[in-house]
Amino acid sequence: MLKNNAIANRLKEFGQSKFGTDHGWKKQFADALGVTTQHLDRYLSAASQPGNKMYTRLIHLGCDIQWLLTGIPSKDLESITMAEKEILLTLRKSGIDTLEKVRYLLNTEHLASDIAAAAVKEIKSRWPGKGRARKKS
Repeated sequence: MLKNNAIANRLKEFGQSKFGTDHGWKKQFADALGVTTQHLDRYLSAASQPGNKMYTRLIHLGCDIQWLLTGIPSKDLESITMAEKEILLTLRKSGIDTLEKVRYLLNTEHLASDIAAAAVKEIKSRWPGKGRARKKS
């Protein structure tokens, strides 16, 4: 399973917006992409992620690939600065790829414990003897 279910969720959202939510939407979506429903199900369950060929097919169906990958529509990205884009990319590389994860990260309770854990790790790495007690002089 991929660690990023967000792409799978957005892919399902796109497919349902394009082909409806009725019983046969997956078959119609798979046919439009030129794959079997089993193949499509692997993407929708995040068991695998689309490749370049599939992204090209999705573009031809009208999918905003920037939105599919990041959750941010490409029109919205035009208005942000390069520094903000770098922050988004860094967050995404760290696995923080949804608004829910950003909110969790910024929750003061979680943030305080994460900072404390990082500080302890840093202190241990700098302490002589890698955390063992120092000899008295």
